[in-house]
Amino acid sequence: EKKPMEIKLLSNEQEAAILNLIADKYRCEDNGASRMVFLVDTKDLIQIGLKLFENYEYVVKVSIGIAGINQSRIEASAFERFGASREYPLASISYIGHYVEIMDRVKPIDLARDYACDDEEDFINAMLEEYDYSEDDCRLMYNAIQMLHEINGHTSDNGQIGFSCNDGSIVAYDYGFEAGSDYKLCSDLRNYFDIYDTESLAKYLHALIKILGAEEDAMLALEESYGVYH
Repeated sequence: EKKPMEIKLLSNEQEAAILNLIADKYRCEDNGASRMVFLVDTKDLIQIGLKLFENYEYVVKVSIGIAGINQSRIEASAFERFGASREYPLASISYIGHYVEIMDRVKPIDLARDYACDDEEDFINAMLEEYDYSEDDCRLMYNAIQMLHEINGHTSDNGQIGFSCNDGSIVAYDYGFEAGSDYKLCSDLRNYFDIYDTESLAKYLHALIKILGAEEDAMLALEESYGVYH
């Protein structure tokens, strides 16, 4: 029987230190439906006391509201169940906290998402037309997407794949969206503050620090303080 992958838990102190670090030093690189992505220097994370590989690159994902918490839970659960198998090429998750997740950094294959629901031949032809990848690589991309369809249900979100910055393999870098989920997975909160404005971002990150370790109601209250009503 396959041993599940273990993700280390961030202490509240470590999570607060990461959120403070981002607020002071980093800008949001990208965002999805309910999470922000930061390209944080590995040295900065190791200084906080995290056990990470010095020569690896990581991203820090931060939840935007309840939906972000839900997506990180789905993602972590998938990694714990399937991450040890070569058949399921998932970017590794090293740590998870209440609102923060640390994952291996991946260079996205941008157009894979546009063709994620195509059949194999159409997908491979489209990718060969757009990029100078080998046919073998395109087949690996297609297989990675099919694997995600199997885990999370059929959705174009499963096209969020790329090349690992650490070993060059093709992996999924965002696999927290479950088709047909009963949980809220897209955040309204992201419409209420500017994640690309440093002041607005820092205010949100400091608000997260204040509710670290609190019940989910504290996040609902934070959302409401921004004007989001459930």
